[in-house]
Amino acid sequence: MFKIYTMIMKLRLRRCKKVGVDEYENQYFVDKKTGSRFCLYYGIPEASKVPAEWHAWLHNASSEIPTNQKKFNWQINHIPNSSGTKFAYTQLNSIRSAISNGVFLVVKKYKSWM
Repeated sequence: MFKIYTMIMKLRLRRCKKVGVDEYENQYFVDKKTGSRFCLYYGIPEASKVPAEWHAWLHNASSEIPTNQKKFNWQINHIPNSSGTKFAYTQLNSIRSAISNGVFLVVKKYKSWM
């Protein structure tokens, strides 16, 4: 299955022009024949690794090819989605937070008010 995918991508890349690379080393291409835009992910194919500028370019919201330079001093670097990893955000008093910190919660049985 993977060999078929790589053969198809090699055939498609022959008629494409490489437009740029982002800070995560994802490569962006334009098909010369159809004008469609697409991305080849570096490493794990995770869509949240695409920065906002490149996302806008991929979806034809912007015609300018993004550069990797920061435009303003208040802008921060793009961070991919960390859900499902050990770096995922958990609230301070949540059960998942307590379990990951090694704290055992004492849960009282619910008493009906009636």
